[in-house]
Amino acid sequence: MSDLYTAKLKYLRVTPLKARRIAKLIRKKSVSEALNILRFQPQAVSEAFEKLLRSNINNFQNSNNQSTSLDNNSLVIQEVLVDEGPVMKRLKMRAKGRADRMVKKSSHIAITLAFDEKGDK
Repeated sequence: MSDLYTAKLKYLRVTPLKARRIAKLIRKKSVSEALNILRFQPQAVSEAFEKLLRSNINNFQNSNNQSTSLDNNSLVIQEVLVDEGPVMKRLKMRAKGRADRMVKKSSHIAITLAFDEKGDK
């Protein structure tokens, strides 16, 4: 079975730089190992990654009519993409009638799972 399963999260209000830091940690890991890594990360964006990964696992189980006792070591995170989303531009008022521009960035995240035929990682 060489099917790929992708879950996407769009318009997440976190900068792509912060999200890529977490994406680098879980890329090419087994699902159980990645969930363990995400559970103990102090960054707030790791909760969004964990929620997206669990959603992708459930999509895999539902599409293959698998039981809930799927071995998470048989699924591998093939790729994690973090792209830039739209940028919100705001003005922050300063002294003497000036204004500074604030840029609030967002991210689009995609996690692709693949079935590991070997069963080992």
